[in-house]
Amino acid sequence: MARRLARRALDDPADAGVLPTVLLIGAPKSGTTSLLAYLEAFPQLWRHPRKELHFLDGRWAWGEDWYRLQFPSAGRLAGRLAIEATPDYLQDPEAPGRAAALMPEARLIVVLREPLRRALSWFQHRQRLLGGGEEAEAVISAELEALEALSADERARLGWRSPNCLAGSLYVDQLRRWHRCYKQHQILVLRFEDLVIDPEATCHRVGRFLGLPQREMTAVVRQTLGQAWNVAPEPYPPLSSRLAGRCRRTLLSEALLLWQQL
Repeated sequence: MARRLARRALDDPADAGVLPTVLLIGAPKSGTTSLLAYLEAFPQLWRHPRKELHFLDGRWAWGEDWYRLQFPSAGRLAGRLAIEATPDYLQDPEAPGRAAALMPEARLIVVLREPLRRALSWFQHRQRLLGGGEEAEAVISAELEALEALSADERARLGWRSPNCLAGSLYVDQLRRWHRCYKQHQILVLRFEDLVIDPEATCHRVGRFLGLPQREMTAVVRQTLGQAWNVAPEPYPPLSSRLAGRCRRTLLSEALLLWQQL
């Protein structure tokens, strides 16, 4: 089916979609759903109705023509910016090079959460999906031991690694890969906690980054304040202070420092 659609795009180039000019690339469980909900209300942005197309990681073999078919043509877009949001892109080792090859001028938005809290949020998300009865303490402890057994070079090349709680929070290595492919001014890194505390100010930062009118941004954000998206249905699972401290002092220390300095 994907190949048939791609051939149709080649038959009618005028109908081929644009490639996105904005990528919301992660991190998972860091407020990307909320940020996208604020931004999609802005009239100068267009986003695919389905979040997480997973083209740069899971569907790369489907080809550029399939990807273009997910977006309007330049004429139909009418000057709006096209945005695609797949939080897993941040962690995928192949995604930066693939994105740069297709969209070298794209703007990238990253939202980071305090790394251990993100790990616990991901654990909870994983439990809901799998319906398992695992304990956070056991899962996090085992993952910490496994990741510490890897060399620094192995962790720097790391992609998705089950259970991906702590591995998904290794922000420094993840961002370094994207910075090799894109210039500093093309990447905006935000904090989840700032989005929660002051969504208006955070969205204004995004608006300035994308060149959007600030007065309109204020009105759009205030219209959507108070709404909740993708909220955890229950408190995050407990973790002993001993294990939490060890994670933050060792494996997550660089990510924690990066997050603190944003």
